[in-house]
Amino acid sequence: MSASRTENVRRVVCALAASLVLLACLPSPAALSAPSLEYGLKPSDGDPTVIEVTVSFDIKQGEQLFLRRFDPGSSSWEPDVEPTIEFEPDSNPAYSLEPLPDGSGWVVTGKSGGKAEIDYAVRFQTGAPPLKREDAPQAPLPPRYLFGDGLTVFRSHDAILSVWKAPGAAPLSDSATVRLHPPSGQKALMPWPLQDSKQGVYTVAGQEALFQQFITWGRLDTIEVRKSKPTLTAGFAGDYGGDGEDRQRYADALSTLYGDLEGSLGARPDADLVTVLVAPGSAFGIREPASDTMFQSVVLFTDGALEDSNAASATRALFWLWNGWTMLPRSGGGAEWFQQGMPWLYCYRVAARAGLMSGNLAYSGFSDVYAGYLEDADARTMSLSATEESGNDSLLRDKGAALCASIAVRLPAESQGATRDIDWLVGRVAEGFDALEGERYTLADISEILENATGRSWDKYFAGRVRGDDLIGADEFSSTDVFGVSTVAQSSNEVPRGSGKNAWILLIVAIVIILLIPVVLSAYVRRSVKLDLTMPKILPDDDFDDEGGDQPV
Repeated sequence: MSASRTENVRRVVCALAASLVLLACLPSPAALSAPSLEYGLKPSDGDPTVIEVTVSFDIKQGEQLFLRRFDPGSSSWEPDVEPTIEFEPDSNPAYSLEPLPDGSGWVVTGKSGGKAEIDYAVRFQTGAPPLKREDAPQAPLPPRYLFGDGLTVFRSHDAILSVWKAPGAAPLSDSATVRLHPPSGQKALMPWPLQDSKQGVYTVAGQEALFQQFITWGRLDTIEVRKSKPTLTAGFAGDYGGDGEDRQRYADALSTLYGDLEGSLGARPDADLVTVLVAPGSAFGIREPASDTMFQSVVLFTDGALEDSNAASATRALFWLWNGWTMLPRSGGGAEWFQQGMPWLYCYRVAARAGLMSGNLAYSGFSDVYAGYLEDADARTMSLSATEESGNDSLLRDKGAALCASIAVRLPAESQGATRDIDWLVGRVAEGFDALEGERYTLADISEILENATGRSWDKYFAGRVRGDDLIGADEFSSTDVFGVSTVAQSSNEVPRGSGKNAWILLIVAIVIILLIPVVLSAYVRRSVKLDLTMPKILPDDDFDDEGGDQPV
């Protein structure tokens, strides 16, 4: 081999060796994708109602980044319960921190460049009694945050500040690392993937997943409710639920409810983990079952087993995992009533179907919602379309629920033998519209789905009930099994055991009592709201006669 060829071979070998060394020095794909945005949260040693937060990120010399509160959109919370933020004095020469003139946040300016580590304290205002929804006494509003004995619960956007490249521009990162430091002897309950379980380090992807969650830690007994995706973990606070068997039964009931909803709505998009905190409501001054839902986390304030009104409240919270985050109406599209009203029908229907609530009690619970609709001063003069703009949320919810109940009767009756019911309808909405992908439904979309199912136009039906001020009578849904009333007499379809004659008499008496419920309800509503029965169409006997000769359902 010539000297020149030998030299060429040597150069190639050296180049390959250098390339291998360089590749070995490069960070792994995981390291390349690791976010530079990091948060650390821990309770203050001197005051457990103060959360100490550290946010750190890389910043270049002369670069400006912005800190601000994450805007969760519409909220039922009063502004005066918002926690305050207090920054620690600047001690890091890599940056300077100044408030923006308009008060919308803070600007961080890189001085020497490097890692900016900003410390601040979030001070929560405690001592106020739990808020109540005066217009819906059957559904108290749970506290915005809790700092009780052995339990801490707050919303992530109340403590974690978002970091932006510029006001109104893209966030610094769509992923972050979060490190939680619960007090000794307590554990965290979070729907985030664990990066390091011993150190409490989580990897979070997405703005909703980071800022729209409940951050929870405390003395918790956790149970894996279901292993299939999304995994569902329940955390029981304190001594809730008695012994382990009671908690396991509660977890099994949760699994049943979630499985029923998933059977109609399909898998929840973009959800690998879901957590459910179960806490005794009475310990926090909450006398009725209460619930709340964030992006992948749910809190339930209940006492006792997961049945009856507890089951309805839990079902409503689980339903919001879809209803509040993926299947959303378009603003101004005329379908907000569907989103607000459906949970107050569906929670009773699903809880009864799951065997956790009797059909009679489910019917009674929905009757409270319906009575609230008729008692509203605007019920006879304001359309649902106008209600969306007026801010009368209680009427939008209650009349929306009554309209959904009416649809639940009309749809299967007009589906010409096909299996088309309210479960099918919500399933089609969930399947066709994913707000996380920018797809939102309108009244026209719901009407089109119903028209395809029945072969008939629903425009006139919605004209009076949504765009007009027609009242929805109890007879549109009361004499049906929408709420499981057909199963009230017995828990199954079997003939009662015992003396055949006596059993049939008891069964007939039970059915008569059930069928009298709408009549009693109508009389009660007429008395309670003092309706003028001489007015036309207050409680219509045949509301479909003006729609092409339809017969009442």
